[in-house]
Amino acid sequence: MTVAVLTPLDALVVAAGEFVGEDRSAMSGTEAVESLLTLTGLLDRLDGVGVELAGRVEESGVWGLDGSQSAGAWLARATRSSRAAAGSDLKLARALGGVLPLTAAAVLAGDLPIGHARLISRVCLKSAVMRATLADPTVGEPLLLAAAHLPADEFHRVCQAWAYRADPYAADAGYREDRDGFEFRLADTTAGVVPSGVLSPTVAEMIRIVLRAEIGVPAATDTRNTAQRMHDALGSVMARALSGGGLGKAHAVRPQIVVQVPLATVLAAPGTPGIPPAWLQDSQCPLPTFELDRIACDSEVLRAIMTTDGEVLQYGRAKRLFEGPQRRAMETRDGRCRYPRCHAPPSKCEGHHLTRWIDGGLTDLDEGALLCWHHHLHVHAQDIHIQRVPGGGLAFHTKHGDPIGVTYPHHGPDPNPHGWPAPT
Repeated sequence: MTVAVLTPLDALVVAAGEFVGEDRSAMSGTEAVESLLTLTGLLDRLDGVGVELAGRVEESGVWGLDGSQSAGAWLARATRSSRAAAGSDLKLARALGGVLPLTAAAVLAGDLPIGHARLISRVCLKSAVMRATLADPTVGEPLLLAAAHLPADEFHRVCQAWAYRADPYAADAGYREDRDGFEFRLADTTAGVVPSGVLSPTVAEMIRIVLRAEIGVPAATDTRNTAQRMHDALGSVMARALSGGGLGKAHAVRPQIVVQVPLATVLAAPGTPGIPPAWLQDSQCPLPTFELDRIACDSEVLRAIMTTDGEVLQYGRAKRLFEGPQRRAMETRDGRCRYPRCHAPPSKCEGHHLTRWIDGGLTDLDEGALLCWHHHLHVHAQDIHIQRVPGGGLAFHTKHGDPIGVTYPHHGPDPNPHGWPAPT
């Protein structure tokens, strides 16, 4: 008599079939919680094995036996997944099999969710410097894995902060790439208007703070849930903005968000490895250098010197806004956004320091220029260089020195294209 011996995978399939077929209608809430957590951990480990197997299929080349043009195409068809998901799995497999051995072991052992491994792969492998730092036994993989217990959003911020410390330039470059995906839409449906899109951390922070301020402390008789209060608060803010008559006329509204900047970040040269990132106070989201520079150009600064235990040693305030008569003089001089081929009016503009404030730039009229919100962020994000030229002009160049254009004040010199004689 021959006895069939089941492989571990066969036994797993049989056990899974039995588990799925169980009657769970009488299961208590506590039992449901225990089963859910156990199942979630098991699925993470199995997902890790699946990623590993996908990598082995790619390495072996067997995926081409049926005529598939790539391992990604074969995997998408064989597993009935999207090409994007298949490509993501293969990319993760290469990372786990190469520069992330401790992460791979943690996933298979059930110590790290597979989603956390994907975050490490996506955020912490953007440059050779980051990959080399991951191999450091002190500040590499072990440092990231020590935060494995955190929820995904908090772990994402840990990865962002780690990437910034390891290679600030590459971290900023990654954020620049992400900017192309930030968008917002309002879709009309029969059930109402549905907002969708992906907001940048800074824009999302402003929205949250404005809505929380508008909601305030709900009355004891207020039966609305949080989402309903947020909706009504948004309507209230928009109605006030429309009825106030200030849209398109008033000065630009400064972002009322709080950014915390460690002293080491202020003192260090840009791009220095190991310096901590600045972060948005409420969401704790690390902020890229160019975004910090843009905000610092036109914001109020609060200085608080603290011990490592959080004790305040010194507290002060310094303002470096272009405001009042100085702001009005800048509006009269520039007349619009000074970025080439942009005609945004002063009401849509912020004051930009031609020399970064952190590098010693002054809040003087001659050291400032109007830039609309979009181009202000673009100048910092792309490291655009601005130089003065005769006649009050500003010459814009890319970080590689390529010319973008020259703009003059609104009432600047006429280039005199027709050769008119000078007036007497």
